[in-house]
Amino acid sequence: TRESLRFPVPRSAWLQSMARGETAAMVCLAYSNLRGYGYADHGTIGEVRVGSLPVKILHPVTGVAVTIGSFEATECEMFGPEGDAPVTGAKGRLLPAFGLSYGLVIGRNERKAIAMSILDSALQAGELASIDGGEVAPSNDQEMVLSHIDGIESTGFVEHLKLPHYVTFGSQIRTQMSPRRDVMLAAERTLAGITPEVATERGTGDE
Repeated sequence: TRESLRFPVPRSAWLQSMARGETAAMVCLAYSNLRGYGYADHGTIGEVRVGSLPVKILHPVTGVAVTIGSFEATECEMFGPEGDAPVTGAKGRLLPAFGLSYGLVIGRNERKAIAMSILDSALQAGELASIDGGEVAPSNDQEMVLSHIDGIESTGFVEHLKLPHYVTFGSQIRTQMSPRRDVMLAAERTLAGITPEVATERGTGDE
């Protein structure tokens, strides 16, 4: 969390990012994938479970792991067809090609854990699609998913609009007014019968 993600990232990195992601954003992207906007099939949940996990630290003197507490977590395992190409085994027989996707979140939040599993599958499928040269959907794109489920970054960027933006607004006004001023000056010169050469000699040109 101390360093920004540099894309593309390994699977371990996107799982960590999604574990900290915003629930609503993850559900939105996962739902878009389920509706067909992405390289991933409708997965089947193997198991969703909620339980407590221990928090351990190394004792500063003895170096032995000591349990200092616990936290509630929700875990989801999902499986489904991995890619479109069948796998051929010995003697030319077709073998089942199933992939496993995973979700683990803090707290009792089954919806987020399931959405995380869907997006894990979608990102894995996105890697295969990019290798084959296929066009990927938003839920298959690492940067799209991981950048937009970051609650701290997205909230900060949206809410910073409450701060004064005088310089930005002033620059936009000047950019908009400059062409209009030039058009108005040209129209006035035309009505007065002043050519650009005469306007320059009189010091009333664009400069």
